[in-house]
Amino acid sequence: MPFQNIYQPSQVKVLTVALDEYCQVRGIITVDGREEVAFRLMDLFSKGAGTVEALRAGLEEADRSIRVPAE
Repeated sequence: MPFQNIYQPSQVKVLTVALDEYCQVRGIITVDGREEVAFRLMDLFSKGAGTVEALRAGLEEADRSIRVPAE
């Protein structure tokens, strides 16, 4: 079976920087928390977000859409 989803080093670097920045700003330090963010980043990347800025914007947009308004 051929390999699927093979990424170039430059693409891995973009994903790593986006993951590290997002987790640092939000204080996400657990493996599970970082893994969840990584899955979200991979989804955004597969949909065409190919820069740190685009990935950051995608995560922030998703964050805004899932926030529950205070009562």
